[in-house]
Amino acid sequence: MTFLQTEIKDACNRLSPSGHIEESLTELQDKLHDAEEHLKQSHTQVADVKLLTAKFERLLAFGTGTDEDAENGDNTSTCDRWKLQNVEHQRHILQLYEKSLAKELDLEKKLTDSRNSADDLKLKLRYAELEIFHIEESIEIIMERMLQAENASEILLGVFKELSEKLHIDQLNLVDSQQREYELRSKLQEGKASLGIQKPGSGEDDSVPASDTNGLKPNLEEAEDEPIISASEVLVLREKVSSLEQQLRESDMQLHQQNASEYESQQQKNVLHSQLSEMENIIKDLKENVLQVETRALTAETNCELLMKANREMIEDLNLLRNNNEEKSNLLERKLKESEIQLEHAKASIQANEEHQNMYNATRIDMENLIEDLKVKILKAESRADSAESKCSLLSETNVELNDELSFLRGRLDCLEMALHQADEAKIATKKDISMRTKAIADLVKKLTFERERLQSQISALTKTNRFLVNKYLKRKFKDPFHMSEKGNYTEKECNVFRASEEVLAEPSTIEYQVDESAAEVFACNTTMQKTVSADNISAETSKHETVRNIGPTQLSLKHLFLGVVIIIIAVITVYLIQPENTSS
Repeated sequence: MTFLQTEIKDACNRLSPSGHIEESLTELQDKLHDAEEHLKQSHTQVADVKLLTAKFERLLAFGTGTDEDAENGDNTSTCDRWKLQNVEHQRHILQLYEKSLAKELDLEKKLTDSRNSADDLKLKLRYAELEIFHIEESIEIIMERMLQAENASEILLGVFKELSEKLHIDQLNLVDSQQREYELRSKLQEGKASLGIQKPGSGEDDSVPASDTNGLKPNLEEAEDEPIISASEVLVLREKVSSLEQQLRESDMQLHQQNASEYESQQQKNVLHSQLSEMENIIKDLKENVLQVETRALTAETNCELLMKANREMIEDLNLLRNNNEEKSNLLERKLKESEIQLEHAKASIQANEEHQNMYNATRIDMENLIEDLKVKILKAESRADSAESKCSLLSETNVELNDELSFLRGRLDCLEMALHQADEAKIATKKDISMRTKAIADLVKKLTFERERLQSQISALTKTNRFLVNKYLKRKFKDPFHMSEKGNYTEKECNVFRASEEVLAEPSTIEYQVDESAAEVFACNTTMQKTVSADNISAETSKHETVRNIGPTQLSLKHLFLGVVIIIIAVITVYLIQPENTSS
């Protein structure tokens, strides 16, 4: 369980808050709840095993009582063996009970550790959810600013395209105006040349140069003075001059307009260049600010990580020193509170930095760099998600190992329950066997007592008849002394027979006493057997005592029969001895 706790702590420490890990964390919580339920079930099973062991100990305590009425000999040796075997069995059961208690304590420790780890995981889940929520909000704000910047960049690109098209059109107009100027100048030069070459009254050209329009009037006056020139030619020349003057004026107006449009286009170009330079400077400044903010965020993240590591170390120190001193725990709790306050300040600073970053990113135009950064972040998040998935797989493997251990423990508990059940069944069977055998022994004892009474009655009747015959025989002897002297040898035999009959008649009391002692021994042996029977060696000991029980009653019945047969033989011999005396008398 300590290995599992270390693995869970490592997994929790390695979990990053920036990845999409809510589903994996919920799965981990479900698995932890399942493990807690399995541990509770094992706890209940251990409690049941405790109850069964307590019952079994009671039965053993009831069966280990010493029998004060046990006698010496074979019975004492068998009782000592039973006691030794019961003591060994009790030791074995106590060892098993100690092992079960140790396992129960381990399971309770595992339960408490799993609950503590589950609480820690819940807290870390909450912190991770909050951080994920803040990160999602910041990402949404960044995406909105990105969209706004993209729209602004598209609008500026459209304006720039329109201005570039206008510049291109103005350039084309300038080129056309320059071509027209060149054509007009060429026409004026041709007109000058034609006017210089032309004689008075001879030219009807349609082209007049535009540079000598001021000198046309004196020439016209000279032409009027000359009589040779006709009036029609003069009118034609005047019309040509007026048309050329109008063309010159129009070309001057067009030149002025083109110059003004060129000046305006140059001014617009200068304005656009200045705007572009300003925007480039702003972009550079924003990039520098973003880099500064990113460095600040990285430093804040490193500080947060350091604080988190310090918090974890402090928590571990607290867990180690809680059992030692309360003062140390209070100091560590204060340090934890201070570190939590520092964490909150760090989070506030991180949030402030993120807000500044969002403010600076609002005015950012060049979104390609931001998109690349976001892509890099996405790749990092994917790598973190992959690492989280691998950690989740490791946790699932650890949970599978836990389930295997729980199944192994359940199998052990089932085996113990089966063994206890078999022991109970063996006890019940032995009890039934003992009760049946005690009943059989009691019946045999009753039969023996009945036979003893019958034999005693027969013996008493035979003794009475024997005494009566002896008295009768003695009376006849005393009455007839001559007969006694004649049969002296025979009377000695008769005396021996009478003595043997008296000894045999004196034996029933001793036989009865022996029968009573044997019956008492049988009952004592039965009682000791009932008290010292155990569940492990009941079959072997019952087989031994079956032989003892079967031998006792048969021997007693044979003794009684033998005594009865001896008494009958003695009575028959006395009768045969007395009959010849009667016949002789």
